[in-house]
Amino acid sequence: MSYLNEFFLLKHLKDGIEIMADILPKDYISTVSTKNGVVCLKESDPVLFSAKYFALLDAGFCPVLIPAETPDYQFKNVVNFCEGIKKSDVFAHSYGCLTSGTTGIPKISFHSVNGARILASSHARSLNITQQNILLQALPLTHAFGVVCYLWTALEQKVPLHFLTIQLTPQNWNQLVSKKTVVHLSPAMGRLIIKSSCKELLNPEAVSVGAGVFYRSEFLQLKNLFYESKIYVTYGFTEAGPRVSTGEILDDLPIGSIGKALDVIQVGVLQGNKIQKAGRGLLCVKTPAAKLNVLEAEVINGYLVSQDEVEIDKNGYIQYIDRIDDLIKVGGVSVYPSNILNLFKKIFPVQEAVILKEGHPIYGEIPVLFVEGPNQQEVIKEQLFPHLSAIQRPKKIMCIEKFPRDSFGKIDRKYLKELMV
Repeated sequence: MSYLNEFFLLKHLKDGIEIMADILPKDYISTVSTKNGVVCLKESDPVLFSAKYFALLDAGFCPVLIPAETPDYQFKNVVNFCEGIKKSDVFAHSYGCLTSGTTGIPKISFHSVNGARILASSHARSLNITQQNILLQALPLTHAFGVVCYLWTALEQKVPLHFLTIQLTPQNWNQLVSKKTVVHLSPAMGRLIIKSSCKELLNPEAVSVGAGVFYRSEFLQLKNLFYESKIYVTYGFTEAGPRVSTGEILDDLPIGSIGKALDVIQVGVLQGNKIQKAGRGLLCVKTPAAKLNVLEAEVINGYLVSQDEVEIDKNGYIQYIDRIDDLIKVGGVSVYPSNILNLFKKIFPVQEAVILKEGHPIYGEIPVLFVEGPNQQEVIKEQLFPHLSAIQRPKKIMCIEKFPRDSFGKIDRKYLKELMV
Protein backbone atom coordinates (compact mmCIF):
# COMPACT_ATOMS: atom_id res chain seq x y z
CA MET A 1 0.00 0.00 0.00
CA SER A 2 1.23 3.50 -0.78
CA TYR A 3 1.96 6.09 1.88
CA LEU A 4 -0.79 8.29 0.42
CA ASN A 5 -3.50 5.63 0.67
CA GLU A 6 -2.33 4.41 4.08
CA PHE A 7 -2.35 7.94 5.49
CA PHE A 8 -5.78 8.97 4.23
CA LEU A 9 -7.45 5.72 5.31
CA LEU A 10 -7.15 7.05 8.87
CA LYS A 11 -10.20 9.30 8.43
CA HIS A 12 -8.58 12.61 9.21
CA LEU A 13 -10.54 15.81 9.84
CA LYS A 14 -10.26 19.27 8.31
CA ASP A 15 -11.65 22.00 10.56
CA GLY A 16 -13.76 19.28 12.19
CA ILE A 17 -15.19 17.72 8.98
CA GLU A 18 -14.06 14.30 7.76
CA ILE A 19 -11.84 14.48 4.68
CA MET A 20 -13.20 12.75 1.60
CA ALA A 21 -10.83 10.90 -0.73
CA ASP A 22 -12.11 12.67 -3.85
CA ILE A 23 -10.46 15.97 -2.83
CA LEU A 24 -6.98 14.51 -3.10
CA PRO A 25 -4.80 15.59 -6.05
CA LYS A 26 -4.58 12.26 -7.89
CA ASP A 27 -3.02 13.86 -10.97
CA TYR A 28 -0.40 15.87 -9.07
CA ILE A 29 2.55 13.61 -9.87
CA SER A 30 1.91 13.77 -13.62
CA THR A 31 2.77 17.49 -13.49
CA VAL A 32 6.12 16.91 -11.77
CA SER A 33 9.30 16.53 -13.80
CA THR A 34 12.84 17.06 -12.53
CA LYS A 35 16.23 15.88 -13.77
CA ASN A 36 17.53 14.95 -10.33
CA GLY A 37 14.36 13.84 -8.53
CA VAL A 38 14.24 16.78 -6.10
CA VAL A 39 10.88 18.61 -5.96
CA CYS A 40 10.24 21.84 -4.05
CA LEU A 41 6.90 21.49 -2.29
CA LYS A 42 5.15 24.72 -1.30
CA GLU A 43 1.46 24.40 -0.45
CA SER A 44 -0.55 26.44 2.05
CA ASP A 45 -3.46 24.01 2.47
CA PRO A 46 -2.36 21.37 5.04
CA VAL A 47 -4.43 18.55 3.53
CA LEU A 48 -3.13 19.13 0.01
CA PHE A 49 0.40 19.53 1.36
CA SER A 50 0.15 16.13 3.07
CA ALA A 51 -1.28 14.46 -0.02
CA LYS A 52 1.44 15.90 -2.27
CA TYR A 53 4.19 15.01 0.21
CA PHE A 54 3.20 11.35 0.39
CA ALA A 55 2.43 11.15 -3.34
CA LEU A 56 5.90 12.46 -4.17
CA LEU A 57 7.52 9.87 -1.90
CA ASP A 58 5.36 7.12 -3.42
CA ALA A 59 6.56 8.14 -6.89
CA GLY A 60 10.22 8.07 -5.86
CA PHE A 61 10.81 11.83 -5.66
CA CYS A 62 12.64 13.71 -2.91
CA PRO A 63 10.36 16.54 -1.70
CA VAL A 64 11.94 19.65 -0.17
CA LEU A 65 9.46 21.30 2.17
CA ILE A 66 9.03 25.04 1.70
CA PRO A 67 7.13 27.10 4.32
CA ALA A 68 3.96 28.53 2.80
CA GLU A 69 4.88 32.07 3.84
CA THR A 70 8.16 32.02 1.86
CA PRO A 71 8.20 34.97 -0.59
CA ASP A 72 8.37 34.15 -4.32
CA TYR A 73 11.90 35.50 -4.76
CA GLN A 74 13.17 33.35 -1.91
CA PHE A 75 11.28 30.35 -3.25
CA LYS A 76 13.06 30.80 -6.59
CA ASN A 77 16.41 30.76 -4.76
CA VAL A 78 15.55 27.38 -3.28
CA VAL A 79 14.29 26.01 -6.61
CA ASN A 80 17.48 27.11 -8.39
CA PHE A 81 19.60 25.57 -5.65
CA CYS A 82 17.71 22.25 -5.80
CA GLU A 83 17.95 22.13 -9.60
CA GLY A 84 21.73 22.43 -9.26
CA ILE A 85 22.06 19.35 -7.05
CA LYS A 86 23.68 16.44 -8.85
CA LYS A 87 21.48 13.41 -9.21
CA SER A 88 24.21 11.28 -7.65
CA ASP A 89 24.04 13.49 -4.52
CA VAL A 90 20.29 13.04 -4.00
CA PHE A 91 19.55 10.65 -1.15
CA ALA A 92 17.14 7.81 -1.87
CA HIS A 93 13.82 7.67 -0.02
CA SER A 94 14.36 11.02 1.69
CA TYR A 95 12.99 14.52 2.03
CA GLY A 96 14.50 17.93 2.79
CA CYS A 97 13.75 20.75 5.23
CA LEU A 98 15.05 24.33 5.22
CA THR A 99 17.23 25.19 8.21
CA SER A 100 17.78 28.93 7.76
CA GLY A 101 16.74 32.04 5.84
CA THR A 102 16.62 31.71 2.09
CA THR A 103 17.85 35.12 0.99
CA GLY A 104 21.27 33.69 0.21
CA ILE A 105 22.33 30.10 -0.49
CA PRO A 106 19.61 27.87 0.98
CA LYS A 107 20.57 25.41 3.68
CA ILE A 108 18.67 22.16 3.34
CA SER A 109 18.74 19.31 5.81
CA PHE A 110 17.94 15.97 4.13
CA HIS A 111 16.43 13.15 6.21
CA SER A 112 15.56 9.54 5.52
CA VAL A 113 11.96 8.41 5.65
CA ASN A 114 12.98 5.41 7.73
CA GLY A 115 14.68 7.64 10.31
CA ALA A 116 11.66 9.95 10.43
CA ARG A 117 9.33 7.03 11.10
CA ILE A 118 11.53 5.66 13.87
CA LEU A 119 11.75 9.08 15.51
CA ALA A 120 8.03 9.76 15.15
CA SER A 121 7.21 6.50 16.95
CA SER A 122 9.70 7.24 19.72
CA HIS A 123 8.41 10.78 20.21
CA ALA A 124 4.83 9.50 20.28
CA ARG A 125 5.76 6.94 22.96
CA SER A 126 7.30 9.70 25.07
CA LEU A 127 3.96 11.55 24.99
CA ASN A 128 1.85 8.37 25.32
CA ILE A 129 0.08 9.03 22.00
CA THR A 130 -2.11 6.07 20.99
CA GLN A 131 -4.92 5.25 18.54
CA GLN A 132 -7.35 6.56 21.16
CA ASN A 133 -6.06 10.11 20.69
CA ILE A 134 -6.56 12.82 18.07
CA LEU A 135 -3.58 14.90 16.93
CA LEU A 136 -4.47 18.56 16.47
CA GLN A 137 -2.36 20.11 13.70
CA ALA A 138 -1.95 23.56 15.26
CA LEU A 139 1.59 24.18 13.95
CA PRO A 140 2.85 24.28 10.32
CA LEU A 141 3.45 20.99 8.52
CA THR A 142 6.12 22.48 6.28
CA HIS A 143 8.79 22.64 8.99
CA ALA A 144 10.86 19.69 10.23
CA PHE A 145 8.73 19.44 13.37
CA GLY A 146 5.42 19.23 11.53
CA VAL A 147 6.27 16.46 9.11
CA VAL A 148 7.55 14.15 11.89
CA CYS A 149 5.25 15.06 14.78
CA TYR A 150 2.08 15.17 12.69
CA LEU A 151 2.32 13.27 9.39
CA TRP A 152 4.63 10.41 10.33
CA THR A 153 3.24 10.19 13.87
CA ALA A 154 -0.29 9.83 12.50
CA LEU A 155 0.82 7.13 10.08
CA GLU A 156 2.99 5.25 12.60
CA GLN A 157 0.53 5.36 15.52
CA LYS A 158 -2.58 4.99 13.32
CA VAL A 159 -4.01 8.08 14.97
CA PRO A 160 -6.38 10.53 13.21
CA LEU A 161 -5.05 14.01 12.49
CA HIS A 162 -7.29 17.05 12.83
CA PHE A 163 -6.08 19.55 10.22
CA LEU A 164 -6.63 23.25 10.86
CA THR A 165 -6.81 25.93 8.19
CA ILE A 166 -7.68 28.47 10.87
CA GLN A 167 -5.42 29.63 13.68
CA LEU A 168 -5.88 27.95 17.05
CA THR A 169 -6.69 30.67 19.58
CA PRO A 170 -8.04 30.76 23.15
CA GLN A 171 -11.34 32.00 21.70
CA ASN A 172 -11.92 28.95 19.44
CA TRP A 173 -10.08 26.45 21.65
CA ASN A 174 -13.18 24.68 23.00
CA GLN A 175 -14.60 24.26 19.48
CA LEU A 176 -11.44 22.57 18.15
CA VAL A 177 -10.11 20.63 21.15
CA SER A 178 -11.55 17.51 22.76
CA LYS A 179 -10.56 15.49 25.82
CA LYS A 180 -8.80 13.00 23.52
CA THR A 181 -6.74 15.66 21.77
CA VAL A 182 -2.95 15.95 21.93
CA VAL A 183 -1.90 19.55 21.24
CA HIS A 184 1.62 20.70 20.31
CA LEU A 185 2.14 24.40 21.04
CA SER A 186 4.91 26.75 20.06
CA PRO A 187 6.19 28.92 22.94
CA ALA A 188 4.38 31.89 21.39
CA MET A 189 1.07 29.99 21.31
CA GLY A 190 1.61 28.89 24.90
CA ARG A 191 2.06 32.50 25.99
CA LEU A 192 -1.02 33.58 24.05
CA ILE A 193 -3.12 31.07 25.98
CA ILE A 194 -1.61 32.09 29.33
CA LYS A 195 -2.26 35.79 28.62
CA SER A 196 -5.83 35.26 27.49
CA SER A 197 -8.81 36.02 29.67
CA CYS A 198 -10.30 32.61 28.79
CA LYS A 199 -10.01 30.72 32.07
CA GLU A 200 -12.39 27.82 31.36
CA LEU A 201 -10.60 26.14 28.49
CA LEU A 202 -11.30 22.47 27.86
CA ASN A 203 -8.51 20.24 29.15
CA PRO A 204 -7.09 17.99 26.39
CA GLU A 205 -5.34 14.68 26.97
CA ALA A 206 -1.90 16.27 26.67
CA VAL A 207 -0.15 19.50 25.77
CA SER A 208 3.50 19.75 24.69
CA VAL A 209 5.51 22.94 24.33
CA GLY A 210 8.88 23.36 22.62
CA ALA A 211 11.57 24.33 25.12
CA GLY A 212 14.55 26.65 25.08
CA VAL A 213 12.61 29.92 25.14
CA PHE A 214 9.62 28.83 27.24
CA TYR A 215 10.33 29.33 30.90
CA ARG A 216 9.59 27.32 34.03
CA SER A 217 7.15 29.92 35.36
CA GLU A 218 5.22 29.71 32.08
CA PHE A 219 5.08 25.91 32.17
CA LEU A 220 3.66 26.06 35.69
CA GLN A 221 1.02 28.60 34.60
CA LEU A 222 0.05 26.30 31.73
CA LYS A 223 -0.10 23.38 34.18
CA ASN A 224 -2.45 25.32 36.45
CA LEU A 225 -4.68 26.24 33.49
CA PHE A 226 -4.86 22.67 32.15
CA TYR A 227 -4.93 20.93 35.52
CA GLU A 228 -6.44 17.71 34.11
CA SER A 229 -3.97 17.45 31.22
CA LYS A 230 -0.46 16.10 31.06
CA ILE A 231 1.93 18.94 30.20
CA TYR A 232 5.19 18.09 28.43
CA VAL A 233 8.33 19.93 27.51
CA THR A 234 9.84 18.78 24.22
CA TYR A 235 13.12 19.83 22.63
CA GLY A 236 15.00 19.37 19.38
CA PHE A 237 16.62 20.99 16.35
CA THR A 238 16.16 20.51 12.62
CA GLU A 239 19.41 18.64 11.94
CA ALA A 240 18.48 16.01 14.56
CA GLY A 241 15.34 15.09 12.70
CA PRO A 242 14.09 17.17 14.75
CA ARG A 243 13.07 15.71 18.16
CA VAL A 244 15.63 14.92 20.87
CA SER A 245 14.03 14.87 24.32
CA THR A 246 10.72 14.99 26.18
CA GLY A 247 9.74 15.36 29.82
CA GLU A 248 6.51 15.72 31.75
CA ILE A 249 6.25 18.97 33.68
CA LEU A 250 6.27 18.26 37.40
CA ASP A 251 6.34 20.72 40.31
CA ASP A 252 9.91 19.79 41.26
CA LEU A 253 11.29 19.92 37.70
CA PRO A 254 14.60 21.86 37.67
CA ILE A 255 14.74 25.23 35.92
CA GLY A 256 15.54 24.76 32.24
CA SER A 257 14.81 21.01 32.20
CA ILE A 258 14.05 19.61 28.75
CA GLY A 259 13.43 16.07 29.97
CA LYS A 260 15.34 12.96 28.93
CA ALA A 261 16.48 11.73 25.53
CA LEU A 262 13.95 9.75 23.49
CA ASP A 263 14.40 5.97 23.69
CA VAL A 264 16.03 5.72 20.22
CA ILE A 265 18.51 8.53 20.91
CA GLN A 266 21.83 8.72 22.73
CA VAL A 267 23.03 12.06 24.11
CA GLY A 268 26.22 13.43 25.61
CA VAL A 269 28.10 16.68 26.13
CA LEU A 270 31.21 17.86 24.34
CA GLN A 271 34.02 18.66 26.78
CA GLY A 272 37.25 19.56 25.03
CA ASN A 273 37.33 17.08 22.16
CA LYS A 274 35.61 14.25 24.02
CA ILE A 275 31.96 13.36 24.47
CA GLN A 276 30.92 12.61 28.05
CA LYS A 277 27.64 11.02 29.16
CA ALA A 278 27.10 13.60 31.90
CA GLY A 279 28.30 17.10 32.73
CA ARG A 280 28.10 20.48 31.06
CA GLY A 281 28.94 21.33 27.45
CA LEU A 282 27.52 21.37 23.93
CA LEU A 283 24.75 18.83 23.50
CA CYS A 284 25.72 15.90 21.23
CA VAL A 285 23.08 13.62 19.73
CA LYS A 286 23.27 10.19 18.10
CA THR A 287 19.95 9.59 16.35
CA PRO A 288 18.61 7.44 13.49
CA ALA A 289 16.90 10.59 12.17
CA ALA A 290 20.03 12.76 11.85
CA LYS A 291 20.41 14.67 8.62
CA LEU A 292 21.97 12.70 5.77
CA ASN A 293 24.04 15.54 4.30
CA VAL A 294 26.09 15.95 7.45
CA LEU A 295 29.43 17.75 7.29
CA GLU A 296 32.56 16.24 8.84
CA ALA A 297 32.89 19.17 11.25
CA GLU A 298 29.35 18.60 12.58
CA VAL A 299 29.97 15.04 13.82
CA ILE A 300 32.23 13.47 16.46
CA ASN A 301 32.23 9.67 16.85
CA GLY A 302 28.81 9.44 15.22
CA TYR A 303 27.31 12.17 17.42
CA LEU A 304 25.81 15.28 15.84
CA VAL A 305 27.16 18.31 17.71
CA SER A 306 24.55 20.99 18.41
CA GLN A 307 25.10 24.65 19.24
CA ASP A 308 23.12 24.38 22.49
CA GLU A 309 24.89 24.33 25.84
CA VAL A 310 23.29 21.92 28.30
CA GLU A 311 24.00 20.04 31.51
CA ILE A 312 23.17 16.33 31.77
CA ASP A 313 22.89 14.80 35.25
CA LYS A 314 23.74 11.22 36.22
CA ASN A 315 20.11 10.14 35.69
CA GLY A 316 20.04 11.43 32.11
CA TYR A 317 17.94 14.55 32.70
CA ILE A 318 18.96 17.42 30.43
CA GLN A 319 19.01 21.05 31.53
CA TYR A 320 19.01 23.60 28.71
CA ILE A 321 21.36 26.51 29.46
CA ASP A 322 21.63 28.60 26.29
CA ARG A 323 22.50 28.59 22.64
CA ILE A 324 26.26 29.08 22.43
CA ASP A 325 25.84 31.74 19.72
CA ASP A 326 23.76 33.79 22.19
CA LEU A 327 26.40 33.74 24.95
CA ILE A 328 27.53 37.30 25.75
CA LYS A 329 31.09 38.05 26.87
CA VAL A 330 30.97 41.24 28.96
CA GLY A 331 34.54 42.23 29.70
CA GLY A 332 35.51 38.59 29.22
CA VAL A 333 32.88 37.31 31.69
CA SER A 334 30.15 34.99 30.36
CA VAL A 335 26.59 36.29 30.60
CA TYR A 336 23.76 33.87 29.74
CA PRO A 337 20.62 35.49 28.27
CA SER A 338 18.43 32.72 29.71
CA ASN A 339 19.40 33.70 33.28
CA ILE A 340 18.32 37.30 32.66
CA LEU A 341 15.10 36.26 30.91
CA ASN A 342 14.13 33.77 33.64
CA LEU A 343 14.24 36.62 36.16
CA PHE A 344 12.42 38.94 33.76
CA LYS A 345 9.55 36.42 33.31
CA LYS A 346 9.13 36.09 37.09
CA ILE A 347 8.68 39.84 37.43
CA PHE A 348 6.79 40.49 34.17
CA PRO A 349 5.06 37.12 33.50
CA VAL A 350 2.83 38.22 30.61
CA GLN A 351 5.40 40.16 28.58
CA GLU A 352 7.62 38.90 25.77
CA ALA A 353 11.31 39.72 25.91
CA VAL A 354 14.51 38.90 24.01
CA ILE A 355 18.16 39.42 24.95
CA LEU A 356 20.60 40.11 22.10
CA LYS A 357 24.25 41.08 22.20
CA GLU A 358 25.86 44.18 20.76
CA GLY A 359 29.51 45.04 20.23
CA HIS A 360 31.01 47.59 22.66
CA PRO A 361 34.37 49.42 22.51
CA ILE A 362 35.09 48.91 26.23
CA TYR A 363 33.28 45.72 27.31
CA GLY A 364 33.59 43.84 24.00
CA GLU A 365 29.91 42.84 24.13
CA ILE A 366 26.89 44.03 26.07
CA PRO A 367 23.36 42.64 26.58
CA VAL A 368 20.47 44.51 24.98
CA LEU A 369 16.95 43.84 26.25
CA PHE A 370 14.03 44.00 23.80
CA VAL A 371 10.57 44.09 25.38
CA GLU A 372 7.25 43.78 23.56
CA GLY A 373 4.80 46.44 24.65
CA PRO A 374 4.66 50.12 25.60
CA ASN A 375 7.75 52.03 26.69
CA GLN A 376 8.43 51.31 30.37
CA GLN A 377 12.20 51.40 30.61
CA GLU A 378 12.28 52.99 34.06
CA VAL A 379 9.86 50.43 35.51
CA ILE A 380 11.96 47.57 34.11
CA LYS A 381 15.16 49.04 35.53
CA GLU A 382 13.55 49.61 38.93
CA GLN A 383 12.11 46.10 39.25
CA LEU A 384 14.59 43.94 37.31
CA PHE A 385 18.04 45.43 37.89
CA PRO A 386 18.20 44.80 41.68
CA HIS A 387 18.05 41.05 40.92
CA LEU A 388 20.91 41.14 38.40
CA SER A 389 24.64 41.50 38.84
CA ALA A 390 26.31 44.57 37.35
CA ILE A 391 27.52 42.70 34.24
CA GLN A 392 24.12 41.06 33.68
CA ARG A 393 22.21 44.35 33.58
CA PRO A 394 21.24 45.25 30.00
CA LYS A 395 23.02 48.40 28.86
CA LYS A 396 20.09 49.16 26.56
CA ILE A 397 16.36 48.53 26.85
CA MET A 398 14.30 48.79 23.67
CA CYS A 399 10.49 48.61 23.88
CA ILE A 400 8.66 47.62 20.68
CA GLU A 401 4.88 47.66 20.41
CA LYS A 402 4.72 44.30 18.57
CA PHE A 403 7.49 41.82 17.74
CA PRO A 404 7.66 40.50 14.14
CA ARG A 405 7.12 36.71 13.99
CA ASP A 406 7.16 33.75 11.61
CA SER A 407 4.45 31.11 11.10
CA PHE A 408 5.60 29.26 14.23
CA GLY A 409 5.23 32.46 16.23
CA LYS A 410 9.00 32.69 16.61
CA ILE A 411 10.35 36.20 17.02
CA ASP A 412 12.29 37.58 14.05
CA ARG A 413 15.61 38.17 15.79
CA LYS A 414 17.26 39.37 12.56
CA TYR A 415 14.84 42.26 12.44
CA LEU A 416 15.57 43.16 16.07
CA LYS A 417 19.31 43.06 15.41
CA GLU A 418 18.86 45.55 12.60
CA LEU A 419 17.30 47.99 15.08
CA MET A 420 20.54 48.04 17.07
CA VAL A 421 22.58 49.34 14.13
